[in-house]
Amino acid sequence: MVGRGELTNKAWAAIAPLLPAQSGQRGGRWRSHRQVINVILWHERTGAPWRDLPERYGPRKTAHERLRKWTADGTWDRILEHVIVKDRTGRVFIDWSQNNPAKTTVAPYSLRGREYPSASTPVTWDEVRACGRATQLLFTADDVLDRVADHGDLLADLDATRAALP
Repeated sequence: MVGRGELTNKAWAAIAPLLPAQSGQRGGRWRSHRQVINVILWHERTGAPWRDLPERYGPRKTAHERLRKWTADGTWDRILEHVIVKDRTGRVFIDWSQNNPAKTTVAPYSLRGREYPSASTPVTWDEVRACGRATQLLFTADDVLDRVADHGDLLADLDATRAALP
């Protein structure tokens, strides 16, 4: 039985081939890749520090070290790319954290799942100056598509104009 937030058999079948071959390691019992990924998912889902990992998941160092290795060798990026690209046909990503009333930042072009769904989109300084009330800058997903068709992607040149980091 799969626990809440853990990999389903279907999800595991999709990503298992992307992982390095598993061999027993020196020392104690080797944790399976699936167990380790479930630990990583728990950590990402809860936002809790590694030290608060429930005992049922085993030593936190195991998952932390494996995630570190997978990040360094590109394995974790391959998993994320595969899941994100392959598993979203006909779906739209909604970042539920955007609904947090205390949140002060928003990702561009993200949808907010509220009573009247809206989407974030960049606006021009002229639009900001002309705005008399905040609702004038409230956009639906269709509005955003129309804006991109009319104005292009207002963030397209952002990377080219970015200042060098210190």
